[in-house]
Amino acid sequence: MKSVLISIQPYWVFLIIAKIMGWEIEQHKTIEVRKNYPKDESWDKTAIIYCSKDKNSFNRIPKEHQPLMRKFLGKVIGEFVCDRINEYLCEEYEWGDGDVSLEYRIP
Repeated sequence: MKSVLISIQPYWVFLIIAKIMGWEIEQHKTIEVRKNYPKDESWDKTAIIYCSKDKNSFNRIPKEHQPLMRKFLGKVIGEFVCDRINEYLCEEYEWGDGDVSLEYRIP
């Protein structure tokens, strides 16, 4: 069976583990949104979380939690099983000067 490795910025890792750690913060991250997912039939729906070393993202973490969170930088911090995958169909919309378009439509 195959798993996938996903890189997540430190601030989002902080929001993921905050509830588990019992930290009183205003928000928690409970879903992961990705543009694509593996179509390989041997994928066992397991995703391994790697905490990237993004300094700007790390600086968004409250100062009192940074010493602990620093230990996670550049490391695998956990895994989860994708128990549900939602797909969304899209329509094209133009933004600004037309160079960028956003596609979005809920089925």
